[in-house]
Amino acid sequence: MSNAGYVDVMLCDGQSEEIVAALLLCGITLPKYNPHCTLMYDKRELEEPLAELDSTKVFTAHVTAMEVLGSGLVFHMVSNSLMEEHKRLKECGYVHAFPSYLPHMSVSYNFDEYDVITARKVFANWGGRQLFFSNQSFGTK
Repeated sequence: MSNAGYVDVMLCDGQSEEIVAALLLCGITLPKYNPHCTLMYDKRELEEPLAELDSTKVFTAHVTAMEVLGSGLVFHMVSNSLMEEHKRLKECGYVHAFPSYLPHMSVSYNFDEYDVITARKVFANWGGRQLFFSNQSFGTK
């Protein structure tokens, strides 16, 4: 069942191959879904969207670090376009489940401490790497 309160964007085609190859070298099991960036996580079960989404819009972000966030291994990112879209969604009536918005791309939810150390080493030179996201849609979280 789709939840109109959860909005994400997917990593654009052609960028995931290098990430997938590096994760496999680290022995990290890949998620069933493509790498994504959450724009809004409103815990209410909204049946109708509160905002129009543009699935063709491209969002640009730059990687700042690889860290554990909650139960996920993520790339933390800086992005004016993601921040602006999050703000727009809030202005349309969405209520974010967290006190602040932290742009990040979920990489894996199946990892251990050794995986984190290994992945940080493999992705150590990714600081400043530019990533592109699109296909904005309502999710199933």
